[in-house]
Amino acid sequence: MNQNNETEVLDFCRIKKIFDKGFGFLTSLYHQENVFFHFSKIKDKEKRQSLFDLKRGVISVFFTSKISDGQRKVDKVWLNIAEVPENLLANFIERLILELNDGVTNPFEIIDALNQLNQIGKLTEQNLKEIISSKKIVKNPSILNKLLSTDNRMN
Repeated sequence: MNQNNETEVLDFCRIKKIFDKGFGFLTSLYHQENVFFHFSKIKDKEKRQSLFDLKRGVISVFFTSKISDGQRKVDKVWLNIAEVPENLLANFIERLILELNDGVTNPFEIIDALNQLNQIGKLTEQNLKEIISSKKIVKNPSILNKLLSTDNRMN
């Protein structure tokens, strides 16, 4: 994919390790290689401090990335799904559901992201049906407990 024509897609991962110097690598739903991340990308001092205060694996980071100097790097980052631009959400939801069918991402991490989307009212009835009938949920329905506990529409 030509970097100049690269479509901006919303990605996410759980923070697993933050190096003392404020950088690390994030896993991606879309790219095999890890994505380089540096705190300097976060201009908001409160958000940057929130990341410094994190413990391993306790937060999902939502981001977009681009190729720069031959390496995939975080372009924009959000700590809260509610802050992500609306135009990035529909394709992201589709990608999460695809991951629940044929992906390698931990399904509990996917459900965590879907739960956050559900809490802000971004999942449709059709999305919920696709989630329930996905391969990983059918194989292990207990994964849904986190989503079901916050979704009255499915109870």
